[in-house]
Amino acid sequence: MQTLPSIMNIGLLMFLIIFIYAVLGINLFATVKPAPPMNKRLNFDNFSNAFMTLIRICTGECWNDLMEVLSRQQTPMHFCVTGEQSYTAYMAAGYKAQGCGVPFAWLYFISYTFLLTLVFLNLFIAIILDGYFEASSQTGQTLTPCLTAKCLDSWSIYDPDATGIIPMKDFPALMFSLGSPLGWDSSFDE
Repeated sequence: MQTLPSIMNIGLLMFLIIFIYAVLGINLFATVKPAPPMNKRLNFDNFSNAFMTLIRICTGECWNDLMEVLSRQQTPMHFCVTGEQSYTAYMAAGYKAQGCGVPFAWLYFISYTFLLTLVFLNLFIAIILDGYFEASSQTGQTLTPCLTAKCLDSWSIYDPDATGIIPMKDFPALMFSLGSPLGWDSSFDE
């Protein structure tokens, strides 16, 4: 299990990246006026919501819509408070954020998506390599050039025209001619 520690390290790195981006997201986007697709769970109002929002973003779901809302500035169709929002304005708005978006939200989202994609790619590669090394250590047998040549020689006896097909009646003879580990040895009962 040589790759198991690397899988654990990659998982820890992924958690650390999400943690850092959650804290950064709260600092950047907690005062942004909510608009769809933001809802009571998909936002950066507190750490748990920010963390779960980032988990959702790393799956690729709706992150570009959220990025657009969090970067939205004041327009005639979107009223928001520019600059620092006072507590009295926050109370008057029914304890809802009324601030404008952050113009460089795209940098936050694209860097997060890029980093998590690299981490996920490494995680998947580590899992595949771990499975490969585990499977090859369990069997302990690999197909060598010598065994491949033996298989081709045995097959050519029963398929001299190289059609890729042998009669079913010749299959047991082929398996016995291959011998162990590819075919059957003398311990096999017909």
